Amino acid sequence: MSKVRVLFAALLMSVAAGSALADAIDLSDAPAVERLRAANPDHYAKILQILAGLRERPSRVDDGWLQTAFGARDVEVAALILLASDPPKQSLRFTLDDVAYRLNVVRADLRDSIVR
Repeated sequence: MSKVRVLFAALLMSVAAGSALADAIDLSDAPAVERLRAANPDHYAKILQILAGLRERPSRVDDGWLQTAFGARDVEVAALILLASDPPKQSLRFTLDDVAYRLNVVRADLRDSIVR
């Protein structure tokens, strides 16, 4: 395959990934969460449980907890990228049924290993 075709394929994949990310419901957007509560109470209840569980133990984002406890699919964690905040945050994307969600998980458990 020529270099141009490889670059074109990579470009298409990145555009598709960006489009999928844009379609995800941003759980840091309060009006979006309120709309979710009204439109899909089952997902809203699961999201509240997920948020509480991640606050309690942020490392759950890494260990398959979302898949096992909530049947989440397409779980993507930006494992090597942390947002420069104190405490650090990590991007998380997942799907419940056919609805994609995204949020930044506060990783207080990583703070001491990064901030010195």
